[in-house]
Amino acid sequence: MKHSSILLLLCFTFFYHSSTTPLVIVGQLAYYEGTEEEWVWWSPEAEYAAEEALEWNTEELEDDGWVDVDLDVAKSDPQIQQAQDFGIQAVLQKGVTEGTITDTNYSLKQVNSVFKQVVSGLNYRFDIILTNSVEELSAIFVVYSRPWANLFELLSHELDVAGTL
Repeated sequence: MKHSSILLLLCFTFFYHSSTTPLVIVGQLAYYEGTEEEWVWWSPEAEYAAEEALEWNTEELEDDGWVDVDLDVAKSDPQIQQAQDFGIQAVLQKGVTEGTITDTNYSLKQVNSVFKQVVSGLNYRFDIILTNSVEELSAIFVVYSRPWANLFELLSHELDVAGTL
């Protein structure tokens, strides 16, 4: 008797019909040969990706679901950059409104950390240093984003004068 099942692992879909039918994987990462323990990997990259997926460690998550984003990844990801740029402008505007700073003429000096959290969209938490010709600002802020709707919202912020130049 033949039966069908669908297994999901990350972004890859696995299909098989019976133990006599090889596994077909969308993306062709691996194929099934025989018993469940006999996976054949066709490339080192595929094997590495699978090992990373299997060894994914929940210690990387903070208690509330925030995931640390590698700074090189953050720098090259257009969605993260859009959220960061929006957040910087929003924090500077709030700083002027609240009287912490007198103008918005600051530029990004350093990104200390970026975290993301999946919600009904994405939350990004940034810890950055801004500078102008006179002083440095330390800013920690959270931006809510729904990139498919081009929606950004500043959820929280801390802005402190870190020092004078």
